[in-house]
Amino acid sequence: MLAGGSLVRADQSSDYKRMIEQQKKQQEMYTNRLPLLEGKKKIEDLLKVTSEDNKLVIKSPYFDAESNLKLQNRQVRAEVEGFEGFCTLMVQPIGKGSFYFTLSHVGYPNLEGVSNFSINMQPGYLQMSRNLNSMTKNYSVSLVQSQGRSMYGQPDGIQLNVYSSDNTGRNATSANISEPDFTTLRRKHSREVDQHLRPMMRELKLESLFSVDPLTAWQVFSDEWKGNETVASQVNALLPGLEADSYKKREAARQAISNLGPDAAMVIYRMNRKDLTAEQNSQLDALLAAHSFLSRTEAHRLLTDTDFLLDCMYSDDADVRGIAAKHLQETIKREVAFDPKDDYDARVARVEVIRNELSHKAATTRPVKG
Repeated sequence: MLAGGSLVRADQSSDYKRMIEQQKKQQEMYTNRLPLLEGKKKIEDLLKVTSEDNKLVIKSPYFDAESNLKLQNRQVRAEVEGFEGFCTLMVQPIGKGSFYFTLSHVGYPNLEGVSNFSINMQPGYLQMSRNLNSMTKNYSVSLVQSQGRSMYGQPDGIQLNVYSSDNTGRNATSANISEPDFTTLRRKHSREVDQHLRPMMRELKLESLFSVDPLTAWQVFSDEWKGNETVASQVNALLPGLEADSYKKREAARQAISNLGPDAAMVIYRMNRKDLTAEQNSQLDALLAAHSFLSRTEAHRLLTDTDFLLDCMYSDDADVRGIAAKHLQETIKREVAFDPKDDYDARVARVEVIRNELSHKAATTRPVKG
C-alpha cells in the first residue's frame, strides 16, 4: 500500500513538472517576441531601490532621456546576471520627470514550480512583490507604498503583506502590517522584515535597500562623528531667534536651521541643551522629529546590534562602513574580514558571507530546551 502511494505521488510529481515545463515554453515564446536589450545586464543597470526621507525611491538609468529613447516606449526583454528565467522591462515617461516603471521576472526553478517577482511604479505608488507557487506550497510577499492616492482608496504609508500555506490549505500563516514609512516599518517590525522582505531583496540582488541612511548611522556612531564646525556655528547663531517674542521671528530661525540640513540635526542631537529655555528646547525637538531621530536608548542598543551594523556596511559612506565594521568586531569579539574601500559588489558579497556565518553560529550554539 505504501509502495502504491509512493508511485501515485511520483506520477503526480511527473505530471506537475510536465505542466510547469509547458508553461515555461509558452513564456519563452512570448518573451522572445520582445526586443532584446543589448548586452547582458546587472540588476543595477536596470534599477536601484533606495530609501530617501524614510520612503522607498526607484531610480533607473532609463529615466535618462537618451537611454529612455532606446526603449521606444515598448516592453523589452533583458538578460540579467543571476536571474534564471525571463526578465522584461517597460519604462514610459509621462511628463514632469515622472515615469511608469515595470520590471518583471518569471522563473521555473528545477521545474518544481513558478516563481515571479515584479516591481511597479507610478506617481505616488510603488509595489514590489514576489510569488512562489509549487506542488506543495504557495508563498507571496508584497510591499506597497502609496502617497497622495486616497481618492483611489489607498492610504498614505507602506504595507507589508505576507501569505504562506501548503496546498492542503493547512499550516497557513499571514501578516498584514501598515506603517507611515519604510524606516518605521523596519524599526518596529524587524522580525517580519528580516524573515520575509530581506530574503526577497537578497534574491532580487537589491540588498542596498537595507543600507542605513547616513543620518541614522551617525546618530548611533555620534561619538565618532567628525562634526561640521561651520554648520555648528550657524546653528548656535540662530538659537536666540528660537525664543524671540515674535512668532514670525521664531519660525524664521527654526526654518533657517532646518535649511542647514542633516548636519544641523546632528549638531542639535549632540548639543548640551541644559542651559537652553523651554521654548528653544521645544523648537529643537521639533527639528529632530522631522528627521525621525532615534531615542538615546535605541541608538545605544543599535551600537551592538549585528544586523544593524551589517546593514551599515552597505552604506555609500566609506566612514560609516569602516566604523560599523569596527563595532561589529567588538560586538562579536573576533576579526571581521571586510574592506570598506572595496567596490559595491565585493562589499555586498562579504556582508552576506559574514551574515550567514553569524546566523549559522547562532543556530548551532542556541541552547536546547529540555
